Amino acid sequence: MKDGYLLSYAPAGWEEGMLLGNGTVGAIVMGGTARETLILSHERVYAPVFDGFGPPPMAEKLPEMRRLIAAGRCAEAARIPDRLQEAQYAYQGQIWTNPFMPACDLVIRLPAALGPVSNYERGLDFASGIGTLAFTLGGVEYRREYFISRKDGVGVVRLLSSLPADYTLCFTKHPDDEPPYWATGYYTGRALSEPEISVVDGTCGYRCVYTGRRGQYYTARVRVAQTDGKAGADEFRNGRLSPQARSLSIRGAREAVLLFSLVKDAEPDPIPAVEAFSYADLARRHAEAHGAIFGRTSLALCETPAFRNDETLWNAARNTETPPGEFLEKVFSAGRYAIICATGKTPPNLQGIWTGKWGVDWSGDYTNDGNVQIAILGMLPSGFFEGLLSVFDYLEGFMDEFRYNAKKVYGCRGIHVPCRTSDSGLVIHFNEAYPMLCWTAAAAWFAHFYYDYWLYTQDGEFFKNRALPFMKEAALFYEDYLVEDGSGRWLFSPSYSPENTPANSDSPVCVNATMDIACAKELFANLVLGCRTFGIERENVAVWEKFLAKMPPYLIGADGALKEWAVETLEENQDHRHSSHLYMLYHDIPQDFKNDGALMAAARKAYHIRMEKRIQSRGTMAFGLVQCGMTAAHLGDGAMVGTLLGQMAQLNYYPTFASSHDAGPRIFNTDISGGLPALMMEALAQSSPVPDGEGRIASFDIRLLPALPSCMASGRITGLRLRGGYSLDLEWKDGKVIQYHIENFGKFPYALTAPGRDAG
Repeated sequence: MKDGYLLSYAPAGWEEGMLLGNGTVGAIVMGGTARETLILSHERVYAPVFDGFGPPPMAEKLPEMRRLIAAGRCAEAARIPDRLQEAQYAYQGQIWTNPFMPACDLVIRLPAALGPVSNYERGLDFASGIGTLAFTLGGVEYRREYFISRKDGVGVVRLLSSLPADYTLCFTKHPDDEPPYWATGYYTGRALSEPEISVVDGTCGYRCVYTGRRGQYYTARVRVAQTDGKAGADEFRNGRLSPQARSLSIRGAREAVLLFSLVKDAEPDPIPAVEAFSYADLARRHAEAHGAIFGRTSLALCETPAFRNDETLWNAARNTETPPGEFLEKVFSAGRYAIICATGKTPPNLQGIWTGKWGVDWSGDYTNDGNVQIAILGMLPSGFFEGLLSVFDYLEGFMDEFRYNAKKVYGCRGIHVPCRTSDSGLVIHFNEAYPMLCWTAAAAWFAHFYYDYWLYTQDGEFFKNRALPFMKEAALFYEDYLVEDGSGRWLFSPSYSPENTPANSDSPVCVNATMDIACAKELFANLVLGCRTFGIERENVAVWEKFLAKMPPYLIGADGALKEWAVETLEENQDHRHSSHLYMLYHDIPQDFKNDGALMAAARKAYHIRMEKRIQSRGTMAFGLVQCGMTAAHLGDGAMVGTLLGQMAQLNYYPTFASSHDAGPRIFNTDISGGLPALMMEALAQSSPVPDGEGRIASFDIRLLPALPSCMASGRITGLRLRGGYSLDLEWKDGKVIQYHIENFGKFPYALTAPGRDAG
């Protein structure tokens, strides 16, 4: 199965289940035989554990915090928000975002004691989004097919057997974690009522009400839509149907089709609308809708598969420094599949759209200091433009809360996007060790994606009507937040470089973190260039240019490396999992930075120092490795791109090609499911806007194979999208371009750099 996986053993834990999703509902198919479990989740089902908390009134203490920071008493300044929060709420312990949670389990049982299992195989076709399971049990051959329809919004399970079979279907509450691993696990299951489980008109239902949230609930349903056997309610007592029936039964069936749904509050149930469809129609409609997105981009790094099955391929990747091209091709497809399936009205969170435990790590939330940005990084180059729109929908749904954060925490107009969000956009998660409310760059970083959406799609109306309003609100915050230092430059105070602390400081709270400066400079520069290109916002452009002119300069340390804090007295802490001070190299390199030889040399030095530490960490915080890889790609360091791809291939993938946060694989996260394909695409082609003498975009500079690693020495890619509205088909061999075709959907010309012969 070239675009899927085929495994010959049952998964060990929920992290190795088969991942299905249609953007709204997710299911982890555990692949059991006599007892199959589907762990269901919904993009908007978070446990209301931390309702009622809001941002602290830090604005009233901001002058005091700035005085303390200026006096070098940063730890005292960091304690102020904590004390304000403690005074506001009678709560002991760390306040988190509301955690993502499993909604319930759908269980399909065969009769017990049927005999031994043999011929077990399970697979998932990434191109169609349909999973399969086949096995022999007690001499009977069974086959199951699963998908959650992207077209019709309903989950589908097809049960097949070589002889008539009996099944029982029911919903159960997902079991408690053993042992409790994450602090929120204790509270999550207790923030919900005990579920109501019933059978009405041949449909088994599971309804769970939130405690403390009036009128909010979610409902799961399953129905036997088609069967050649007999279906009905289960649980007979004295030959009569119990009024408390809680499951469905199927008797004597060679084939049965189940439809299941999971809806939030009063959302309509999709099952009645599709019951008349045949299984073939449902599967075709889903495969067409899913495949229309998945098929926009394809990558081939091997002509003929060399491994017997995906189990041997996974093992091969774990036992070599250079990952097989076949493995990279597989995780490229698997990552794109996971991000597509996890993107609906909201974008993927840390878990994508799947979790199998109550105490999900870091609340399974949207961690906005890097994780979210890596998960969504491959959407634009792969042509999944509507996926990025879900990011904007999610953010814009919290705009009033973001404005409240800015006012309450900083006394500013505009918006302040927290470091962590889930079903709320309020700043509530921080502490003295991780003073995340002092990090002000999130809105500016997300503004980058708004701006990039315009560059990739060339949708001018989007820029004017959607990107520009968000970018202007992010800029408005800085207009109030920034204060002048003694030299007439802007001062970022308080400031924070995620999640690092200067080597000679007792607190991570500081001034002028390099990332804060870089994000703000990019925001104002993009506003100026974009608006000049359209000839709009002339008065504001003049204001933004003045703000740019007063930005503090980046600093170069005594070792010749770019400093993480643009403060002479703060010392570097290089042994750290983040590389936030290299932000200006993450997505491209700004023209003014690129033209400054001293800054470029300092950035290269800082990059090499941080790479030495990150390589030694071997697989820890994988999304940070992608950021390092993107930096390497923009510096033309294909060898380092290959090294980082090799580390992640070895250490950060489960046998199903799902991705993990840490080496092991350990801690299921979908960050690099989006990030690793993005890194591979960035190594193959890059595009940058080129301004004219009047500060307007005039053309684009396209570079083919700018940072090709040896593990990707030959291959071909189709449908790769580039800034400027271009689509690229490219074939290369031994590091040289063989042929390419560029289709221009925009209005700008381009200049091309391509190693190898010039071919059209």
